[in-house]
Amino acid sequence: MNWKKGYILLVLMAGAFMLHAQDYTQIVKGVVLNEATKLPISNVTVQLSFESQTFQINSNNEGSFKFDSIPVGRANMHFSKANYEPYLLEDIFVSTGREVVLNITLSESPRALNTVEVDATVLRNEPINRMAIASTYVLKIEEAHKMAGSLDDPMRLVTSYPGIVQLNSGFNSFTVRGNAPVGMLYRLEGIPIHNPNHFASIGSTGGFVTQFSSQLLTTSEFFASAYPAEFGNATTAVFDFKFRNGNKDKREHAAKINVLGVDFATEGPFKKGGKATYLFNYRYSSLGLLANAFGFSSIVPAYQDFSFNLNFPTKRLGVFKVFGIGGLSNLTIAAQEDSVEWEGNTNRVRRNLGSNSGAIGIVHYKPISTKGYWHSVIAASAGKYFDDAHFIEDDLSYTPRELNNYIDQRLTFTSDYNHRFSKRHVNKTGVILTHLNHTYFAAHYNKLFDAIDTTAQTSGAAITGQAFTQSKFNITDRLQLNVGLHFLYFDLNKQYSVEPRGGISYQLSRKSILSLAYGLHGRVEDLSYYFAEEKSIDGASKLLNENLKLLKSHQTVLRYAHMFNSNLKFTAEAYLQYLVDVPVDPNGTFSVQNLMVRFPNVSLENSGEGRNYGLELSLQRFTKNGVYFMITGALFNSEYKAGDGVWRNTEFDQEFSYNILGGKEFELKPKNNKKRLLGLNFNLRHSGGTWQNVVNEEASAIYGWTQYDLNNPYTDRQPSLVNFDFTLSLKGIRKNITGEFSIQIKNLFNSRTVLKREWDEKLGAVKEIKDYGTIPIIGYKIWF
Repeated sequence: MNWKKGYILLVLMAGAFMLHAQDYTQIVKGVVLNEATKLPISNVTVQLSFESQTFQINSNNEGSFKFDSIPVGRANMHFSKANYEPYLLEDIFVSTGREVVLNITLSESPRALNTVEVDATVLRNEPINRMAIASTYVLKIEEAHKMAGSLDDPMRLVTSYPGIVQLNSGFNSFTVRGNAPVGMLYRLEGIPIHNPNHFASIGSTGGFVTQFSSQLLTTSEFFASAYPAEFGNATTAVFDFKFRNGNKDKREHAAKINVLGVDFATEGPFKKGGKATYLFNYRYSSLGLLANAFGFSSIVPAYQDFSFNLNFPTKRLGVFKVFGIGGLSNLTIAAQEDSVEWEGNTNRVRRNLGSNSGAIGIVHYKPISTKGYWHSVIAASAGKYFDDAHFIEDDLSYTPRELNNYIDQRLTFTSDYNHRFSKRHVNKTGVILTHLNHTYFAAHYNKLFDAIDTTAQTSGAAITGQAFTQSKFNITDRLQLNVGLHFLYFDLNKQYSVEPRGGISYQLSRKSILSLAYGLHGRVEDLSYYFAEEKSIDGASKLLNENLKLLKSHQTVLRYAHMFNSNLKFTAEAYLQYLVDVPVDPNGTFSVQNLMVRFPNVSLENSGEGRNYGLELSLQRFTKNGVYFMITGALFNSEYKAGDGVWRNTEFDQEFSYNILGGKEFELKPKNNKKRLLGLNFNLRHSGGTWQNVVNEEASAIYGWTQYDLNNPYTDRQPSLVNFDFTLSLKGIRKNITGEFSIQIKNLFNSRTVLKREWDEKLGAVKEIKDYGTIPIIGYKIWF
């Protein structure tokens, strides 16, 4: 078979590159900046430590540092200076194929710190955003590459943390503390963007894989609750992604090939000796080959994307960046054209779904004085999302059965000023303006008319305005107070929300911290809600939800973190979320709290409520002697009340989840004068099942397509979700080149979630649509 030949070729490629390694070294360099002012910090003590040796250097007057000859392997770096909080950067992979280039920010400390005293048990992996008090997780790109099941996708990193559940193994659709995925905010380079996923479903915030490669990212963050005032128009969670700059001294490249496709990145200076840099990445999928290899010849998925980041420092005008992402994705599920093989109507439907979207923006950083800087971004983004189904008739002709198309366009400007009043008080104040435009069309086959029946058709534009201010106060050496205010305005119906945010943390010792955070978070629904129309008998149109209020969520988190030793950290969080002004069916059971895809086309009112509460625990061992692990668990409840006044469990009330992941990297004995590293990683995830609506078979038979029993919603409990992923990697290191051969097995237990149940008109019965089964991914990557 062709796919077997492809696998053999990958293995041969891996062996060909793993030749003649010695005691190779690499350059580790970067710059250290003041977090509040973005000005360079001189004389910072930079320590780079391996298991058996440590290197040390100080940053120069420009904040730069450079280690010229560092041995390859995994290292930690520690940055410290008097009157600054120390910073620890962990698990850095130093390889021959690419220089390590770092951009580090340090925040001022209210207490005087001696750089000679380095406390090994200082709290590790705390938020980078100093305005965050709790429920914040740092996304390290090396972890995306190492964690089993992540597929090198930075979004999937968050599933290792408690209370964050991936609803199926194939897609980036997450519930966070029982909240629906639709309340997610994506931010790139400090500005809100569209849903950056391939195969994104209409109305969802998920997809199959992120539109940009992890090779472009620097350390980013995920906020699960009670996030700082700079984030608005979101009630579920926030992804805050940042692109790294290209290497300004050297042109470098990376290439990867596996059964998912090819991935190529290149970076470097535009001209030798210049400061302006580029970073480009292109990916093309070969998922169709994978489908054929494992017997899914009727499934033809394909995607490709291109992303970039251009960095232009100037002497007087500050730093300018131009960034962009763009992706095309299309999935065709073919109908069975041999009538002998027809089994009801399910395999007589040809389905075509996907998404084409992108964003481009310009970023500007400008120091104003030694006290602060301006940060501004303007970006445009657009997306087209489609999901169509056609039925093959007895004469083998096709007729439409379901049509869904959505176009999203937005233009956003944001600007914020960051000011340092003193070492005990820093402030960030800014605005976010977004012009939104949309077009939505949905239609289903109606048996009563024997024709396609339009179920939704909306179009229109609106503007959202946001303003915020947030301050961090170091009251004492141990007590920190964060306070902020966010204002959200929707010009279509003049609705607004004034949202206080705040938190307080007390450092019990160098090893422990106790924090309490609160935030009120508002959200504008998708424009299709507001432009849904109802026509009267005389043909006049009326907007059903023009005056819909903003949904609001009160979120409170209590957090405790403790370092047992220099490598073992325990964290506990208890939370309560109370949702008010939730759009619901005035007399029914529908609530937007349960939305995952699609949009409602009914009259709604803000009489709904919701509550989410739970306890989350995690125990994390940071990498030492090549070993790491993390064990997390969550107990939670998610409930809602719709227009009928009855409290019920939400679709995402899964009640429990836990994760166990870990791994070990072995340094193998030298062979043929080459350095080899073997990595073994695993990831076990187990969570309670979601709740689904029961199919109303009688109504489905009348209309000819799936109808649900909405009088008794979310009463069909699904089986628990269990997934086990495993990764084996073998790195080969030689001069100027590092190669890695890997085998990733996704969903080793072949656990297939029931995605939905549909009515089959021909069989007169309900059929299940399931998730993917086991997916093996073999590939090779090279840095040069």
